[in-house]
Amino acid sequence: MTMSNLDKLNAWIATQSDEDFKQIVNRGKLHRGQIVKESGVGRTSLKENVDVKNALVTLEERLRHKGILPALIEHSGSSEDQLKLYEAAQKEKTKE
Repeated sequence: MTMSNLDKLNAWIATQSDEDFKQIVNRGKLHRGQIVKESGVGRTSLKENVDVKNALVTLEERLRHKGILPALIEHSGSSEDQLKLYEAAQKEKTKE
């Protein structure tokens, strides 16, 4: 019996520690390429499968709450503006 992509993602999540998640943070979220490589979930499923997307969003929210991922920056501008704000915040953290 083959596993669904959601089952694959959930199985992978269950095997990861907080430290494992920290190792694949990229630009304020989990690195999608690493998730694909490590979990066996197809890249298309991460983008298009509603259940898989929701599971990933829920995971990232939980990791933000635990301080593993940075908080999202609320801003009414474009996503490019938000990225610039995030990168500036990361540079400040690195200087400390």
